[in-house]
Amino acid sequence: MTQLGQHSKNLKEFNSLFLSLDAQAQDQALLMLRTLEFAQSAPLSGTDVKAVKGE
Repeated sequence: MTQLGQHSKNLKEFNSLFLSLDAQAQDQALLMLRTLEFAQSAPLSGTDVKAVKGE
C-alpha cells in the first residue's frame, strides 16, 4: 500500500473512532492532540536536547 493510501486508511479509522466518542471525550481528545502539536512545535534548547538523548 502506498504512503498516501495508508494515510487515507489511518485518517478514516481515526475519524470513525473520534465520532464514536461522546462530546466530552471528543473535547478531551482534541485537547490532547493540540497539546501534542504544541509540544512537537516547541523549540528545544541545548540542555533539553541532551536530556532527550539521555546525556
